[in-house]
Amino acid sequence: MKLAALFLIAALLPAQQPLRRAIAPSAANGWARVVVDDDGAEGIWISDAEGRSVPFLWEADAHWSSIPLAVAHPIWGKDAKGGPTGAFTLQSPAGFTRGDREQVRLDFSLQAAASPWTCEVKVERRGDGGAFVALDDAPRFLYDLGIDRRATSITIPWDADDWRVTLIPVQGAAPKLLGVSASACTLPSELKADETRALPIPSGKDRGHANLSTWFRFSFPHAVRITALQLHLRPPVAPVEVSALRSEMAGGGPVPMDSGVDVEREAGTASLWNLPALGTEASQIPLDGSSFTSLRILVPGSVEVDSASALIRHRRLFFPAEAGQAYFLHGGGLAKVAPGSLGELPASSRAFYAGAPLALGAPEADPQAVAAAPDPAAKLRRWLPWGVGALILLLGLWGLRLLKAPQD
Repeated sequence: MKLAALFLIAALLPAQQPLRRAIAPSAANGWARVVVDDDGAEGIWISDAEGRSVPFLWEADAHWSSIPLAVAHPIWGKDAKGGPTGAFTLQSPAGFTRGDREQVRLDFSLQAAASPWTCEVKVERRGDGGAFVALDDAPRFLYDLGIDRRATSITIPWDADDWRVTLIPVQGAAPKLLGVSASACTLPSELKADETRALPIPSGKDRGHANLSTWFRFSFPHAVRITALQLHLRPPVAPVEVSALRSEMAGGGPVPMDSGVDVEREAGTASLWNLPALGTEASQIPLDGSSFTSLRILVPGSVEVDSASALIRHRRLFFPAEAGQAYFLHGGGLAKVAPGSLGELPASSRAFYAGAPLALGAPEADPQAVAAAPDPAAKLRRWLPWGVGALILLLGLWGLRLLKAPQD
């Protein structure tokens, strides 16, 4: 009976003391950005030094929405080596300027004699001196490997107006360039990852075979936002399609890992390869930046994965900050709601992401906390199964003792 009483006391104890963290002052007026751990992002609010609630926005796909760009003065032909090439100028719509989105997506119209083919895309932009300067970041590829295995678009940084592209064949013959359409955006897979987490290659129950494919599953202790997976294939491997699937409930949202529900949606797919003899490798599967607790990866049955890692991006929020002012991030208790909606204000992603995020101080007791009203009934409901189980155990022990007692 004492054990049952202890459970009852624990159920009625007050909630944990709310905490707050100081936000480093902003150097200038405007949008400020704060990075928040994924497992502590719910129920928070921001205040100024006097405790007034400050409105804020969570980072969302709408902040990366596409902007159609006009393609002016296109010229298509062949370079001195006979490779398909083209030059064009990107023009912004009214109300936007270059850089209001970080990336430009180029969708090419191509004419190919036959598949399969794969081409690396050499991308050049016009520099200040008038000459074209090649991009020296990660290589970009177009390919057609058969039914539903085509890539006819690439992304480039939106930091120039005049561009030139050239197709360099890696497999098969390069197609003819017919035209291009462009849109400016900010892609989750192009945003900087906060963490690169190595993933162990699963075996046993987290690995299987189906429809000539091998599958394995990556699970995470809590929901994390993954912008891309890095899968390094054991060479030599020519381009193969690799897919990532996420588990969802019928109405959407992640499935608890112990629910047994197996509803899956495609989270990303890409053509990967590893050809050391040609000095070329593709290892990244871009994802949509959503939160995941589990991912299932499908690769062709003959392909082995040497190593894997997840590019993780923690949640971000934006709020209007005045230079030098003190602000605090609160967690626990009740969130103090700010008036109005920042979603009504127009803003570009360039404004959101300008400058480094503001740092958070160490957790401290929150003198401005809004205490949550205790709900003993809810706590009792949570602890009731444990209390009933303890009571049944005590009654069983008592009954056993009575049976063993000497009879008169």
